[in-house]
Amino acid sequence: MKNFLLFLFYFLSTYFLQGQVKVIDMVDPGSLSKLLDNEVNSITNLTINGSINPDDIKTLNNMKKLTVLDLSNSSVTDGILPTGAFKSNSVLKDIILPSNLTIISKEAFEYAYNISVDASKCSHLKNIGEHAFNGVKGKVVLPDHLESLPFKSFRFFNGTVVLPRNLKIIGQEAFSFSNVKNLDLSQAPNLHTLGVDAFYYSKIDQIDLSKAPNLHTLDNGVFESCQNLKLIDLSKNNMIKKIGQNAFNGVNGKVILPDYLESLPFKSFRFFNGTVVLPRNLKIIGQEAFSF
Repeated sequence: MKNFLLFLFYFLSTYFLQGQVKVIDMVDPGSLSKLLDNEVNSITNLTINGSINPDDIKTLNNMKKLTVLDLSNSSVTDGILPTGAFKSNSVLKDIILPSNLTIISKEAFEYAYNISVDASKCSHLKNIGEHAFNGVKGKVVLPDHLESLPFKSFRFFNGTVVLPRNLKIIGQEAFSFSNVKNLDLSQAPNLHTLGVDAFYYSKIDQIDLSKAPNLHTLDNGVFESCQNLKLIDLSKNNMIKKIGQNAFNGVNGKVILPDYLESLPFKSFRFFNGTVVLPRNLKIIGQEAFSF
């Protein structure tokens, strides 16, 4: 009797575990729900090989226990992860994206608070839509070839991000309203531009710009209302050409400017609340540079 019970326990355990982990080889895009059948709400770990389409993405997002999803050997229709693909998914914790991905559409992972996203193998990725990672608290790994973080791509982002090694531009409002505390710019030595409102109202408290020796543009409002920012050290950034209007509006911390800089441009420190170490070569404090 005891041996029978042990056998039964082993059989049921094996059956249960097999129901949790699954590898699917897709032949016909759109057929995932049929292939999963009654296992759709019991699988926790899923690997998909082959082609998938938006219907399959919808099936994946509706799986109630799916926590780990590996799409690294799959391809998605037209290389596009649809708008809101995994929006509000409260279960999924780890996803590896398809290697043929060219676009992560807007709101793709919005409110999927617990998710970590590995896009490191997406060698054709060109664009990330608005609010794609809104509210995400996990880790996002981007492919090294990516040269820019587009408009509002990490707006309201709450996690950590591994920047592309070839990153050159952090675009307009890319991290606006985000809760990112720190960005490791040593991962992106080619960075040259921080776009308009790039960190507007973000919670960033430290950013080491000395790790970006090619930085030449701090655009309008780049650190506006970043009240937690303690130090902006530009002393080693000897290629700075532009400091935009309201670049340091509302900043309470310390700004150290490079010694070669000869002028403080129009409204560059407007509404500034902190302290500034002026350049040794400063000749002109421009129009409204410290107004208000």
